[in-house]
Amino acid sequence: MEKAKNHLHLGYVRYGAIKEHSLIKELRADSEFLVDSEPLDQLGFQERIRISKFCLFEYGKGDVSGINDALRHGCVPVVITDRPIQDLPLMDVLRWQEMAVFVGWNKGRAGVKVEELKRVLYRTCGGDDRYGEVRGLGVTAGKHFVWNEQPQPYDAFHMLMYQLWLRRHTIRYARREVA
Repeated sequence: MEKAKNHLHLGYVRYGAIKEHSLIKELRADSEFLVDSEPLDQLGFQERIRISKFCLFEYGKGDVSGINDALRHGCVPVVITDRPIQDLPLMDVLRWQEMAVFVGWNKGRAGVKVEELKRVLYRTCGGDDRYGEVRGLGVTAGKHFVWNEQPQPYDAFHMLMYQLWLRRHTIRYARREVA
């Protein structure tokens, strides 16, 4: 499959985003994936996600804090997980299934294999229209994760306030019994 003009890599793995040693070893051996061997500064990280179609994250063990940066810069997040995810930011507002790729991790079969992962990624970007749609939705949603000096409508500050407002009735306080 042809690589997109501005994308040099099919996938990018930030340092610490995947902890599974065997998967990291396979990804490093594949020339279509760029894997950090040490932490990068913010500018280096942003440059690497700009030149990659997909950014890989392991849910549970790995560092998924870069998902918001990946979205904002047009790198479609690929979340590798062994269980259903119920705590991504703004799950009640954002349709994560439409702007990210979720890959099942089957521990009984020794995890995800790079060839299976590549098949899923090629299927996602098989039609440039589909990939462009997924990428565009991610870039649009990424605006909700930007923390501005002065709060702007629908930025991270307002989204945080919204999430707190939603949870205002879900927290149950223990009643004090006066003796």
